Amino acid sequence: MNERFPVLLTDDEPGILSLYQAFLARQKIPWIATPDSLEALAICQSQPVTLVISDMNKPHLTGLELLRILRAHPQTSQLPFVMITAVPTPELRRNFVEAGGNLLLAKPLQRQAFLSAIHQLLNDQAAVA
Repeated sequence: MNERFPVLLTDDEPGILSLYQAFLARQKIPWIATPDSLEALAICQSQPVTLVISDMNKPHLTGLELLRILRAHPQTSQLPFVMITAVPTPELRRNFVEAGGNLLLAKPLQRQAFLSAIHQLLNDQAAVA
């Protein structure tokens, strides 16, 4: 698994962000966390990250908007992107796939399903590297 670069976590709910951090820390997966989607964008543009895990509904930029911006830039166009939402409507799923997202997860998250999905994306990325 490629663990040279951290996973970027972004969610505006501190309790949820702490939960994701704990999940990754227990697996010894390095992470960077921010509640601010604009800061998440700046991090992605200024330093390498392994993948992005973003909540859908956040101030400034939604998870879908963040994904679209990342996909539009060559430096971040292939960055694996996981979005988490409480309301995974068919329209949101379609928009997410069309924007180039890798994995859409529904809240409430189950720890094992979350970690299995993250490990799969990390392993897929390591196989390509």
